[in-house]
Amino acid sequence: LDLLLGLAREEQVHHRERLLLRPIVEQAVEDARARFPEASLTTQILIEAGTTIETRRTLLQLILNNLVTNSFAHARARRLVISFSDGELRIADDGVGMAVAARRPRTEGASGNSPGTGLGLQIVQRLCEAGRAA
Repeated sequence: LDLLLGLAREEQVHHRERLLLRPIVEQAVEDARARFPEASLTTQILIEAGTTIETRRTLLQLILNNLVTNSFAHARARRLVISFSDGELRIADDGVGMAVAARRPRTEGASGNSPGTGLGLQIVQRLCEAGRAA
C-alpha cells in the first residue's frame, strides 16, 4: 500500500535534489531489520560516506524500502550487499530469487514459500523508469 501511495504522490512531484546516499540506504536497512527482527541477514553497504545522488527523495526511499524489505521478508537470504559504483545502485542478496515468469504480478506467491505476488517489484520497476524520465 505504501508503494502505491508513494507512486501516486511521485507522479505529482518532480523535484530532484542532491542527496547523501549512504544515510538513506542505512535507514532502509534499519527499518527492514526492525520489521523483521527474526531475519538473520548480514548486510554490507559498500557506499562511501560522501557519495551523493541527484534524484527525488521519496522515489529513492520507496525503491530502497521495497527492495531491502524483500530481501528480509521473501528471499530467504543470508547476505545482502548494497553498493554504488559508476552511477549504478545495486541491491543484491543470496536468496532464492524469482524465475523470470514469476516476475509478473500474480495472485499466488511469486517465489516458493513467499506470500508475495511480485507486484512490489513491478512498482519498483515503474518507479525506476519514472526516475530516469524526470
